[in-house]
Amino acid sequence: MQTFFILRLTLYDLIDENKIMTFKKIIKKKKNIRTLSIYLTLFFVNFSILFAGPKIIKNRLTKENLNLIYETKVGGIESRIRAIKTCGSQRMYFCLRALTENLEDENSEIRRVSAQNIGTLRIYDAFNALESALKKENETKVKKTIIMAIGYLNKPNTSNAIEPYLRDKEDEIRETTAKSLALLNDEKSLGALRQAYKAENNELVKVNILSTILIIDSTDYKERAELLKYLNNSNRWIRYNAAQTLQTVRFVEAVNTLEKALNLEDEIIVRKELYRAYINVINAF
Repeated sequence: MQTFFILRLTLYDLIDENKIMTFKKIIKKKKNIRTLSIYLTLFFVNFSILFAGPKIIKNRLTKENLNLIYETKVGGIESRIRAIKTCGSQRMYFCLRALTENLEDENSEIRRVSAQNIGTLRIYDAFNALESALKKENETKVKKTIIMAIGYLNKPNTSNAIEPYLRDKEDEIRETTAKSLALLNDEKSLGALRQAYKAENNELVKVNILSTILIIDSTDYKERAELLKYLNNSNRWIRYNAAQTLQTVRFVEAVNTLEKALNLEDEIIVRKELYRAYINVINAF
């Protein structure tokens, strides 16, 4: 009975002063050290719940939360999408099962938004559902979102699930895969990335693959020099991506190239990224 009482010490029990006093009396009566240690462990576990109170309360299965789960599965497309986005933006972890089930929905937008918000929740347990859905998916927009969701999960040793998409026939898929692998930041992907970089013909995809390589491993001077060349490319989005990468991958030889690029750049959106990269590189040394 005493053990059952201790197990019942929830967030609300801890706030109740009378029950805390009862708990103290139980501890005083206990002479068995092992039993006492169990009670103390249970107490401190529940005490830690007190500090996580708001998060726990938010994720309790209240009537409103059960309705939210229902709304992600049933109703018009727009109302379902609103409910799915609420699950993600409010970090409602209890929505996970409903969202993973939605990955098999007949509506592609439901599948896409569900994958997007699974990525927002960032729960490792969702990986298998995402991997399975990716293999079945034919819609490019949905496939891209699933690939990025796997990156946002950031679960260790999962990069091999998306590496094959570096060889996909669609440019968008290859580009998205490179970005997702940058989030996973797994050195085991370097071989596949370097092979993909050599084989790639689309320059925009190519700069994204190189960016990922350098985010994972920036020690190769030839690859660093290759990135700097992209700052002079005629395509503004290639210059934009190269500048963004240099904000993270900061190496001293980039300073002079960035100064020249800033003097020549006439696109405001690119100039902003170049300036941020320049400041980051300067501050790094």
